[in-house]
Amino acid sequence: MEKEYGWLDKAMAGAKRFDDSVEERARRVDKALDSIPEEIITETNED
Repeated sequence: MEKEYGWLDKAMAGAKRFDDSVEERARRVDKALDSIPEEIITETNED
């Protein structure tokens, strides 16, 4: 029975790695956005 579902375990592990990498990218984007000075964001929004 275990052998039959080995592919599922591999798929779930792959999905978890993908989720982790997406979360890591999201953290990097948040960090990058936080580093943009507020004046630049305000000026851009007013245009």
